[in-house]
Amino acid sequence: MIARRDAFKRSFPSALWGPESRRWVIPLEQAERLNQWIRLVERSGLLEEIRAIERRLPEAQEAQALSAELDQLRDEIRDSLEETIKKDQRFYRKHLKAEMTALKRDFAQLRAARQAQDEPSPAACLCASNANE
Repeated sequence: MIARRDAFKRSFPSALWGPESRRWVIPLEQAERLNQWIRLVERSGLLEEIRAIERRLPEAQEAQALSAELDQLRDEIRDSLEETIKKDQRFYRKHLKAEMTALKRDFAQLRAARQAQDEPSPAACLCASNANE
């Protein structure tokens, strides 16, 4: 785009850019030269290339907008998954701590019960000692 503008400006040094109209303003005495330049550009095929690019431009802009939207959705999904994983980890950590506490309590009770079975009761000791006498 800049190269075309520079080429035009080199061909028409007295031309001025009208920012409001977004067009070049050329002195009237250069009108015939401008027509020759336009015919030259048309024969070169450059005009058709420009028009083809302009036709594809909305598609490219739409693709760029869709790409940006997809990037945003991907980021939102990733953030949501990360948050879900953190919540699940907190839940399972809390749940596992509660389970571990319950298992330790059950194990302590089982150990106490086994020790009680393995140790003879005082009454059993008295009976055994009386039988020996």
